[in-house]
Amino acid sequence: MNQNFLGIGRQFAGLLEGKTAVVTGAGSGLGKAIALGLPFAGVKVGVLDINAKAVFEVAERINAEFEGFAFPMIASVSDEGQLQTAYAGFVKAFEKIDILVNCAGIARLAAVNELSAKDIKLANDVNIDGYFLNAKIASEFMIKEKCGEIINISSASARGASENSSLYGVAKETQCMMARSWAMDLGKHNIRVNAILAGDLFGDENFGIDSGIWNKDYFEKKAVDKGLVKAGDKRISGEKLHPEVREMVIQHYCKRTALGKQIEYADVLNLIAFLSSGLGSKITGESIAITSGNPSAFSR
Repeated sequence: MNQNFLGIGRQFAGLLEGKTAVVTGAGSGLGKAIALGLPFAGVKVGVLDINAKAVFEVAERINAEFEGFAFPMIASVSDEGQLQTAYAGFVKAFEKIDILVNCAGIARLAAVNELSAKDIKLANDVNIDGYFLNAKIASEFMIKEKCGEIINISSASARGASENSSLYGVAKETQCMMARSWAMDLGKHNIRVNAILAGDLFGDENFGIDSGIWNKDYFEKKAVDKGLVKAGDKRISGEKLHPEVREMVIQHYCKRTALGKQIEYADVLNLIAFLSSGLGSKITGESIAITSGNPSAFSR
């Protein structure tokens, strides 16, 4: 990496020195960005994902810059046995778990009458059961240390309804309730629990971070739906996403916010660093939005 490539705030450099974190869904998207960014704040990271190839790639990328800072954790977030083995290995390597970032997620976008039973089960296994299982296991280790931080990565979709997004939105709102409830369960053990409601994160090809939602097809669909380009536009007929189409869509969504600014991965990382430090020691049970000023979560 050879640089603070995500631009995590300089004020947070080394702020979490000596801490450890498990990041679920760390093989791609926001989870990958968080796993790659936390070492700049001094955190040793468990890279947890079901995709073994992605786990080792992310871990190697971290260790190339911060030797010995990454531990590969190959597991399905909905398989308790796999998770128990992965967490035991992490604690053996790093002795403790200070932070859990629940980030693994899956989006199945369709109208309720078009969803299959398979889609519903898979999405809830990952987005709901997966959050519960990781919090259960991580908190057991945290209780022994009498401290810890659990951060559920939710979404601005928890605040508003969007067409074809009920399965995703319900899970994201549930993750906020998890934070409130777990904060009550675990406060006596000095464990804090919060949720982060991130706005649209569009991926970053320069750093090899893809978005699970904002892929080529979705960008092009939204470009047409929002009247930014016509259906027959040559810019949406190529093999790769045209940069002009990408930029038009991003600017369209940015203009709907109060600040008119794009949400960056560093924004999420900076909030995680703040919450996991002494600076956020009295914050628990909260759902904190990073939307650039989009309180009603305009539908996509």
